[in-house]
This record gives sequence, structure tokens and C-alpha cells, in this order.
Amino acid sequence: MEDKQKLEDAVKHLQEVEDITELNYKYRDSEGMGDTIAKVFSKFGVTEELVEKAQGGGGGCSCDKARQFLNTIFPYIKKEAPQSEAEEPNEE
Repeated sequence: MEDKQKLEDAVKHLQEVEDITELNYKYRDSEGMGDTIAKVFSKFGVTEELVEKAQGGGGGCSCDKARQFLNTIFPYIKKEAPQSEAEEPNEE
């Protein structure tokens, strides 16, 4: 598959599956650092099951607890998504 097709497929996935558009992408932020780290890990294939297996299994990975903790101490400021392009703030 050519690079251009890969890019088009990725954009289509973001728009159709994850409902990310040019208008709302800035406003679909994570609650905090924990959510961002979880998203990055999942994109690289690091799942809760993989972490639990790497730790020897049985006890759970405590991933949700760690994610919530990081979200609490490193929260992001929420912005309200604009409903149209006219409402989008000008960032210059």
C-alpha cells in the first residue's frame, strides 16, 4: 500500500470511527496526562493485558488507577467545541 493510501485510510478512520473532524479535534482532549499516556500506549500495542502478563499475571495491572491518578494531578483545561467554523477562535 502506498504512503498516500495509508494516510487517506488513517484520516478516514479518524473521521468515521473516532468522530474527529477539523472542527472538533482540538476539543476532544483527554481529561489529563493519564488519558494521553493510555492513548499513546494503545497506539503502540501496549494493552492492559500485555502489562498484566509482563508483571506475571494474576494481580491486574492497576492501569485504570494509575490513569486516574495522573489525570488528577495533571488535569487538562477543557475548551468548549465550536459548533461552526465561524465560532472557532483565531489562533495567531
